[in-house]
Amino acid sequence: MRRQLHIVLFACVMVLALGMGGCGVNATQRGTPTVGATTAATPVPTGATIVPGSVTVTLAKSHYGPNDTIVVFINNGLPSSIFVADHQTNCSLVTVAYLANGTWQTVGRCRIMTQTRLVEIPASSTNTQRLVPGGGQFSVVPWPTGTYRVSVGYSTRSSTGFIPAGPVYSAQFAIG
Repeated sequence: MRRQLHIVLFACVMVLALGMGGCGVNATQRGTPTVGATTAATPVPTGATIVPGSVTVTLAKSHYGPNDTIVVFINNGLPSSIFVADHQTNCSLVTVAYLANGTWQTVGRCRIMTQTRLVEIPASSTNTQRLVPGGGQFSVVPWPTGTYRVSVGYSTRSSTGFIPAGPVYSAQFAIG
């Protein structure tokens, strides 16, 4: 009986690990709300831009290849923390959209069946998101060529709860 319990527990852990790996976000990122955050005391990554009084979304490059990982920075220049929902593109904190016939179409929807969480990004810090082509699946599907942008919706916390803000958009960038 004890051996069967161990086998069942092991199987559950493996299913959870594979589910997290499939969405392009590793267990460390999902388990720590401020992972990838850069505070004012540490160097700001190249491409990140903290603007005092604003939340901005910037990218490491303005042009990516179809098989490149897109590196996105959520920059919190506000004097207080912001909170961002996961389960966006590739199960990250940001939404990627491409321009098709004059309309923005989102890509890489998160399909894991877990509860959406709010991730805290502290004041005057940057959170880095890495989006791999195909969402981190076992077979990598390249990003389609075209014009893209990234957005992030966020909330601030008040004494009465969370106050939605945003979305904030990155500059347009190209894949191709």
